[in-house]
Amino acid sequence: MALILNESDIISLFPMEDAIKASDLAFKLQAGTQSINHPRIRIANQKQFFNYMTASSPELGFYCMKTYSIHKNTPPTFYVYLYDYSNGNLLSIMNASALGQIRTGAASGIATKYLSKQNSTTLGIIGTGYQAKTQAQAIAAIRPITLIKVYSRSLENRNSFAKWIEQNLNIECISANSSEDCIEKSDIITTITTSKNPVFRGSQITAGTHINAAGGNHYMRREMDDDTVLKSDLIATDDINQARIECGDLINVIDRGLLRWHYIHQLSEIISGLKVGRTNDNQITLYESQGLAIQDLTAAAHIYSKAVKNKIGVKVDIETYN
Repeated sequence: MALILNESDIISLFPMEDAIKASDLAFKLQAGTQSINHPRIRIANQKQFFNYMTASSPELGFYCMKTYSIHKNTPPTFYVYLYDYSNGNLLSIMNASALGQIRTGAASGIATKYLSKQNSTTLGIIGTGYQAKTQAQAIAAIRPITLIKVYSRSLENRNSFAKWIEQNLNIECISANSSEDCIEKSDIITTITTSKNPVFRGSQITAGTHINAAGGNHYMRREMDDDTVLKSDLIATDDINQARIECGDLINVIDRGLLRWHYIHQLSEIISGLKVGRTNDNQITLYESQGLAIQDLTAAAHIYSKAVKNKIGVKVDIETYN
């Protein structure tokens, strides 16, 4: 019997508080020796894209696969398949659009917890797409944010986003007229775009700033310019192997010999104490988020356990033929 969970089920079972705990667990499992995270595989042609990523954790007792397809002129579809580690049985199939949105925000929240100044109060967000709201939710849950500034190219979108923030998070939110205005005097900056070109100038970054680069999970995307990367005293990513394949912000700089991979930390190593994180309030820190299957795994495991306990979802017989 496989438990089918739809979008509304996921949203009801996975509030941001739970997502942050699940994300923290994912990084801790990643730092261990048993769990495995496999980088994303992309299959593409001119009109359609199919992507899949997998992870396993004997400690947690599950393994999973996430798939998502993107076809021209049709909405993308996301699914997570959760399996029992002990016997390989398929336990659940989940609609994973909201799951991915929430866990991506939670990962930035965890990075903010370990890399930003504890007294950070101002957040600048560049991007107002469907991923942006959960970025704000997660960071506001971690730090005492009193002001959020937002910028995107659409005045309508950023005004709508600002209104949503004020209504749902009860935090003042300003619609900025430019990316420069958005990041000025921001303790934390989060970029969540699909831009192929840097979205602000590194010359504007001041001491003590923490940056979550959460949108550039493709080698052809680039949210950060050379100055931002090279000015950063500490650079962390969620997975070095995956970053080598698809982190355009870092690949671009490293391929030109301006930086080396051994300078890049893995966030799980900082969380587990294997490497040192922020050491003072003047450091500039940068987190490059790619999105990992092991984050989907801990999220799906948490959601599945709650769904079973609360009798949510639809059970379906899936017969296996030899």
